[in-house]
Amino acid sequence: MQLLNNSISDSRSLIRKLLVNHSNYYAHLKGIDTYETLLDHSLLTLDYFSGAVSSSGLNEVFENLISKVINNSGIYNQEKAEMLITEMIVNVIAFHDIGKINSNFQREKLNNPYFTTPFQNNIGSQHSILSAFIYLCYTFNSVKKYFNKTQDQNKLLLLSLVFVHPVIKHHGAISNGGELKITPDIITGCNEYLDLLSLDENTQSEFINFLGMSENFLSKLNYLKSDIHLFLLIKLVSSLLTSSDYKATNEFMLGIKSSHSPELTEELKEKFISGVSRIPYNAELYQNLDYYYSLEPRTMELTSAENLNNLRQSLSANLVQEIRKNPSKSLYYIEAPTGAGKTNLSLLALIELLKQNRHFTKVFYVFPFTTLITQTLLTLVKSLDLTPSEITEIHSKASFTAAGMEDDVYGSQRKNFLDALFLNYPVALLSHIKFFNILVSNRKDSNYLLSVLPNSLVIIDEIQSYNPNEWDKVNYLINMFSRLFNITFILMSATLPKISRLLIPGLPDNNDDFTYLIKNSNTFYSNPNFGNRVNTNFDYLETLFSFEWLAETIYSHSETRFKKYGSVRAVVEFVKKKRASDFLSFVSSESRFSDYTLYIISGTILEPR
Repeated sequence: MQLLNNSISDSRSLIRKLLVNHSNYYAHLKGIDTYETLLDHSLLTLDYFSGAVSSSGLNEVFENLISKVINNSGIYNQEKAEMLITEMIVNVIAFHDIGKINSNFQREKLNNPYFTTPFQNNIGSQHSILSAFIYLCYTFNSVKKYFNKTQDQNKLLLLSLVFVHPVIKHHGAISNGGELKITPDIITGCNEYLDLLSLDENTQSEFINFLGMSENFLSKLNYLKSDIHLFLLIKLVSSLLTSSDYKATNEFMLGIKSSHSPELTEELKEKFISGVSRIPYNAELYQNLDYYYSLEPRTMELTSAENLNNLRQSLSANLVQEIRKNPSKSLYYIEAPTGAGKTNLSLLALIELLKQNRHFTKVFYVFPFTTLITQTLLTLVKSLDLTPSEITEIHSKASFTAAGMEDDVYGSQRKNFLDALFLNYPVALLSHIKFFNILVSNRKDSNYLLSVLPNSLVIIDEIQSYNPNEWDKVNYLINMFSRLFNITFILMSATLPKISRLLIPGLPDNNDDFTYLIKNSNTFYSNPNFGNRVNTNFDYLETLFSFEWLAETIYSHSETRFKKYGSVRAVVEFVKKKRASDFLSFVSSESRFSDYTLYIISGTILEPR
């Protein structure tokens, strides 16, 4: 989208022009007397913004969202509107700190020796609200220039009141974009800052009148039919602004230049393809793909290790062939029974898509539990020979995460902190909660990562772990982000039925657009090698429960199995961690369990072994 690149170039020229005679205005103070000029910070933030747009391939995403907003807002002159909205977006970045020309900010926050006298402006030392004021005035003049007295003018003015929200909130969470708290007192106190824009008195007067009617304008916000597209556009702009501002500030304050989020390189793609293909059972699969594809599950109903392995290979062959039949889809579903090896199935799906020259900027694995994240990380690193710079796990217990570290670390630790904060890895493993917070949360730390999701491949395991009441909402989000952010999703589950059975008829964007990679999955589920792997016994439901009875029952069954097979492993599941801990203490004190190795297993106590 050349339009976006041109707007970035224009904004650089604009901010230089506006601040050319403002070399005494600073953005940050390092130590006692080392200053960064406001112009330098503004340009550096634009540089980081431009780099993020390029590295994550955001041009098409912006183009798509802007087009949806224009169409759904009923704007007639779409070509001019696209140009102006693109300008609005880029100027959010360029103008975000221009309010630091507030002399009170310079004097109180930065101890700037050029400003020693307090100035009555009704905003004290605030800068974000002044940035918003100047941004709105500049945008008002642009709307007048291109849409004066046309039926599109008021619609674009309304959009400008929404786009200013990330400017006001760039130090916190985005909230209600339908509120603009620029009071008459603020307008009066900030009026003279408009001289910066060199506008004629008539335009300034019209702008002041417009601000006075801003509440009336914003009351019409509900009439726009582009609600979700406008929300995502504002959320994406806020993500890019806050992350770019953070990186630019960090570069000046600590001298650490942040890298743009690394992509899935051709070298790494080849490492995935060769690594997955040389795993012995996958090498066997590819050598005999047609044979395993032709196998019928009903011919392998005798329970045996050989039949179980052949069933797994048959599942894999089915998946590979379905991917090859549908190489350009965006939504895939792997429905496979427990024990089928879903992680390996997902890796086969990934390399088949890579072989089809699908361009993914990143790969995300999403799991419900931290133990699954760590376990899968170890498997991927070992099987594919991935390096620490190529893959990471993001959760509260990982070594370097934004949640687990303070924001004041330095040196190499600081670099690791920044890499985790902005997901500067081609492959990342994270939790369901973390991932869906990126999609919908207005929190600043979650929203940082929205701008790295477009054009990625997202593999979500154990999707059934969500409350059934949320499945239709999960489907809506996945469909929407797949379409608007060009994300390819692979969903996996051992127990969840087809998405189409979970949808509520009549809801918009609630269609079953998934490609199911395991055809006739019931023939695998019903096969005794999968279906009879677990036998259920309800004999003890009426028994009066106690730790003494449970310990005796477990010991008796374990001893019987040990005598028959020569080894035994027993697992007791509790609803609550404390209950499990109490039972561990109980059996640990019993001498009959002295020959047993006892563990308590939970996501907060024991890492996967």
